Amino acid sequence: MLEDALAARLDDKPELVSEILEGTLREDGRRSSDGLLSILPKWARGAAVLDALVGAVVLDDSVSPPTVSVHWERVPTEHRLAAASLASELVDAYYGRPKGGRPRKNKPETG
Repeated sequence: MLEDALAARLDDKPELVSEILEGTLREDGRRSSDGLLSILPKWARGAAVLDALVGAVVLDDSVSPPTVSVHWERVPTEHRLAAASLASELVDAYYGRPKGGRPRKNKPETG
């Protein structure tokens, strides 16, 4: 997908670049959520986002178990979702998530 965006940029096709990055344009004029910026985690959407989170989302792996802290007072308002996304990703890297998706709710048996 990124290679397609680069090729479109080199071929001077700004509409295609926009479609790849931001999503396809619907009939109603809104963008679909199939663009690269929608697929990437919020924290991985540019160097500026990561720069804003330096020192605000902190991983301490010198203790056992490792801890992730978010210093919300240091997070710019526009990057709060990205901070939460990065913290969640770091927790998953150390602790993992259960495989198989969301657990099913127990249904009472009918009989």
